[in-house]
Amino acid sequence: MITYANPIATSGDFADPFVLRFNGRFYLYCTNPDLRCWTSTDLVDWRLVGPTIAADTFPGLVPFAPEVTYHNGFFYVYTSPAGIGHHLLRSTSPAGPFELVSDNLGHGIDGHVLIDDDGQWYFFWAGEEGIWGARMTSLTRFDKPQLTGAWMQGWTEGPFVTKHGGRYHMTLTGNDYLSPNYRVNGAVADHPLGPYRDDPLNPLLLRTTGPSVGLGHPSVVLGPDLVSHWMMYHNLVLSTDTRSTRPPHPAESLPHDSELVWRDLNLDRVVWVDGWLRVLGPSLVAAAPRQPDHEARWDRKGDVAQWAYTGHLSVEDDVARLSGYRVSAVWRDAPLNDAFTAEFWLAGNSASEYALTGYDGERVAWSLRVDPGPNVVILVDAGGQALVESHLPADYTHDALHCWRLACDGQAADLMIDVRRQLLTTLPAGAHHLGVAADDGPLRVGHAALTYTTEPAAQAAMPNS
Repeated sequence: MITYANPIATSGDFADPFVLRFNGRFYLYCTNPDLRCWTSTDLVDWRLVGPTIAADTFPGLVPFAPEVTYHNGFFYVYTSPAGIGHHLLRSTSPAGPFELVSDNLGHGIDGHVLIDDDGQWYFFWAGEEGIWGARMTSLTRFDKPQLTGAWMQGWTEGPFVTKHGGRYHMTLTGNDYLSPNYRVNGAVADHPLGPYRDDPLNPLLLRTTGPSVGLGHPSVVLGPDLVSHWMMYHNLVLSTDTRSTRPPHPAESLPHDSELVWRDLNLDRVVWVDGWLRVLGPSLVAAAPRQPDHEARWDRKGDVAQWAYTGHLSVEDDVARLSGYRVSAVWRDAPLNDAFTAEFWLAGNSASEYALTGYDGERVAWSLRVDPGPNVVILVDAGGQALVESHLPADYTHDALHCWRLACDGQAADLMIDVRRQLLTTLPAGAHHLGVAADDGPLRVGHAALTYTTEPAAQAAMPNS
């Protein structure tokens, strides 16, 4: 068993960590002056990419608690410079550069975006009375704010919402960010905006003694195996050695003249027990996140050979581009089982039908086919008969990469596109491999991954789940 030790990173200030998952990689953003970014493929080993904003983006102010959302080919950052309202920035790359696209949107500090599985966006933030929330009508416009009921009987911050089992699980942090008692609580609701009810076993994370204390401001992300969830959070480190080379947290008042303060980075698995979110931590040593049973990265030597394809194939960065008439690519090195979870990052074009396809040898067993004209996804059987269809969002950009995630337990199949539930259906039998196809290119394929289980089965296999 491969293990890791917490904290997993100690060489920089990792306050308020947020992790974005995009095209088979993870991107980490924290509170720091230049909104720097790290990247990883396993959630444990992180490589510094560098700053993502220009030095004069927020003159004299530190962008607090950045969160990044990917949508239709763009990456959007919501951050609160010095805790004074929120600004929105945009880039075509997760590593930036990000440029301002809004004035101050207000709404306190520690903004968090939830995109529900019906496609509706919500925004949460911290205020004196607890956690506030609002339905979003655009990237910069919000309905009337309302209190969610999530509160820690004192200053409460760092909201993060994960949907699981039809309910909304919020983690929140308080009270004094410089105290060893800084901790993570949980709350649950039946609607994104609440009312939220406190977890009876609060706090979810707390450590007040030892080398790392003051655990807080977590985010939750799907693991590399496609079926597990992981929480990233920081811990507080105080040092009485003023000669320490470790970086102090920017723009913070310190508790004593002789003390420096910084944050290290921690990781622990998340499970759900009897409808409540549970953290398997705080741990010192734990089993590392599993990789998928199969994966293909186009920028990795030899991985192109996993595919049988038609048309002309070229690779740019870690995305393959198929061009020509009637193009296809079958993932020959990843045979299917009855139960599986698969993920393809896929971009078609608005002038041609394209599909995620199940193959029985050279024969098509079924295809999840996109018709850009009416903007629909159609499940088609081997004989070409349409079985079921559903509409894509009106603003769906076909030539942007989207995350297609297909989970099948041997009976029901659940198709998520990005974070939106697209279809819940039954696939025709006979598929032994997955692939992609288009009537006419270009068709772009990013990272592909396959795991021989589903998230509910993986959860059920956990001890005491």
